[in-house]
Amino acid sequence: MPSSETYHALSTGVLDTMMTSSASFVSYRLYEVLKYINAPRDYSIWYMAENLVISEKTWQRLTPDQQKIFLEVAEWMHKNWIYPNFKTLVDKLIAAYTKAGVDIHYMTEAEFNVWMDFAKKDRLEKLRRDCGRGAGTAGSGC
Repeated sequence: MPSSETYHALSTGVLDTMMTSSASFVSYRLYEVLKYINAPRDYSIWYMAENLVISEKTWQRLTPDQQKIFLEVAEWMHKNWIYPNFKTLVDKLIAAYTKAGVDIHYMTEAEFNVWMDFAKKDRLEKLRRDCGRGAGTAGSGC
């Protein structure tokens, strides 16, 4: 569902929960229609990938020097842009939802570990079911 439709969907009961970026939770004023939120302050089960992305086919066409540069830029972006901006957006989310009186839950390390154990088990079972025990082909998800 497009983010622009989530406010109406939540307010009419079409949705009762959702995942989106911290920025979207604030910019779409979802605090007006939500009673609860799991704020991704210390632990989170979802991360908005805003990194540098390249297809496997294109990656294979790069020279080793180009691949090295790509990886260096991606690492720089993670350290110098993504993480600092992520924290700023989370802080804005917490401020907006606190002001609106929304019940904010901060995931604990123990809760995070339960989710991680489930995700690892669930993903491993899916891979075995869908792909067998052998290696899959590129792009197959196996």
